[in-house]
Amino acid sequence: MTTKEVKTRSETALPQMALSLVPHRDAMLLLDELNEYAPEHGVGKTIVRTENIFLDNTGKLDNVCLVELLAQLCAAHKGYESLKDGSAVKNGYLAGISNFSFKKSARLGESLRLESNQTAEINDVVIISGTVHAGQDCLATGDIKIYTIKHPPSEEGELSPPVVFSDQKRGEPQQPNVSNKRSIIYNAVLNKLEKAKLSEGEGFASAEYCFDEGFPGFSGHFPTGAILPGVVMIDMSIALCETLLGSPLELVSIDRSKFLQVVVPGNRINVEVNVTESNEQDEILYRVRSKLKHEDKPAADLTFSIKKESLT
Repeated sequence: MTTKEVKTRSETALPQMALSLVPHRDAMLLLDELNEYAPEHGVGKTIVRTENIFLDNTGKLDNVCLVELLAQLCAAHKGYESLKDGSAVKNGYLAGISNFSFKKSARLGESLRLESNQTAEINDVVIISGTVHAGQDCLATGDIKIYTIKHPPSEEGELSPPVVFSDQKRGEPQQPNVSNKRSIIYNAVLNKLEKAKLSEGEGFASAEYCFDEGFPGFSGHFPTGAILPGVVMIDMSIALCETLLGSPLELVSIDRSKFLQVVVPGNRINVEVNVTESNEQDEILYRVRSKLKHEDKPAADLTFSIKKESLT
């Protein structure tokens, strides 16, 4: 065995820290490590820490974070492939979500096991089926689509240079800051909601958002050019639903979501929601159809279900 072969095996030994495999950094680096790899299968791990911007002060993680974690697992899987064969790193963007069900929320200090199985790869789109577990509890299951390209687009719409990975340490779980009940990122979304128009009797509402570079969702997503995470578009829609219904809401499932346009700092986004109430298994749910646009061009088309947040 040559020295080069030994070095290569050492460099590709598992587990691999996510920061060496994915472009995410700072607040948006949520995955800790890739633990298992097969060509169409991956297993990752993360610990829910107090610095997670999706964590509220009760120690509960926003459900949309589980979608983002699976997307980052997919990115780590592709990054590991590139590490093994020496090919150019491909960056991924969440293109779609379907049949996603949230069974239980993750909590501060929990170790989450994330598992992905690639079910298809068509041109530059990868389709995976994923699960999230905390111990023996299944927290979420669903399918996501990832659009992959070699380098992320810059704010000018051109391809950016390759990402240069920097070192970054992860902290240990701590008690959350109790100064605010909602998560940092959700509060930031709520604070940017403006020009709301409500028609409660018809279950319709519209509003506008515009995020500057200081918005926490842009922090490390990505270092070469800030791009709004797709899951934040779901939060934008939920925040508008809360304004319409006058109650905190919890995401129950995502039936189908398509992300159609990159959103960068300074883009003004119009959001419209149509909300229908239903009673399923003695529980009141709200089915939501949401459309997001930038300059009259579709940015996202979302269908999901929510319920009023439990007080217990």
